[in-house]
Amino acid sequence: MFFFSKIKALKSVIAQKVAAVKPAPPSKDLESKIETLESRAEALNDRAATIRENAQERADAVRDAYQCKADGLRDKGMDRLANLVERMGESKAAKIEHKAECKAAKLEAKADHLQGKADRLKEKLDDSDDNDDNGDDGDNGDNGDDGDEDAATYDKVYFVLDPDANDGGGSGTIYEWDQLSPEVLEEAGLEPDAEPTFANYVAVFEATSWFDIEDLQEVRFFAEDEFGDLREIEEMRIEAPEGGFADADALLAAYDEAIAAMGHEMNTESLFISMDLDEMMPAEDDEAEEDDTTFA
Repeated sequence: MFFFSKIKALKSVIAQKVAAVKPAPPSKDLESKIETLESRAEALNDRAATIRENAQERADAVRDAYQCKADGLRDKGMDRLANLVERMGESKAAKIEHKAECKAAKLEAKADHLQGKADRLKEKLDDSDDNDDNGDDGDNGDNGDDGDEDAATYDKVYFVLDPDANDGGGSGTIYEWDQLSPEVLEEAGLEPDAEPTFANYVAVFEATSWFDIEDLQEVRFFAEDEFGDLREIEEMRIEAPEGGFADADALLAAYDEAIAAMGHEMNTESLFISMDLDEMMPAEDDEAEEDDTTFA
């Protein structure tokens, strides 16, 4: 009996390993996802507007300060120096406005991207409703195109710019989810209780990384082991194609392909191991039934 319990335990461990690698089933609550995406888009647009307003106030304050200094110089008959001071003030103010405009425009572009996902989900929801009206009881839920469905989560993700740097340790940007501040999540357009899915890591990367996604060469994933130590899931490394990732959608698509391939490999491995274990198990139960029949 001990042998059979060990076999069952081993099969259970294999099943858990496969389940851990595969992402969770996609949620069918499309309306909730649409609301979340639109809320994030609205938050990004609001943040962009706030950035512009704050920048305008700072720029006006700089102009006023330099203008006041220039007026004082003119009162002293130093017109040429006053003109130079005015130009310096205008230059500083223009830089403040330009920097803010670039940041605001980037946030608005992300908001448009999220709103586009919400609009596509609305179309999918409408199609699903139409199919239901026509008597189609098939599963027309979200297929995960928006990248925000319930998914596998990671304790840390390393976005690698140069994989060969530091003796193979690489160089780039590392995010450990528990260490991210609410301000960082807000800048990425995420809620404070957002889950550490890869899609959310990508949102944080786009909002805060010091290098662009087009320059990204590799992504490494980390999770806690049984001792609570963070270790890399080496099977999950994603390498950039030749020419790099065009945008966040391309990176998320590569991630989905890696997850699908890994899940297939794990399921295949589990199947073969299970078959081997079944072959190892003696047919004692069948023999016992035959014995019972013989002596009945």
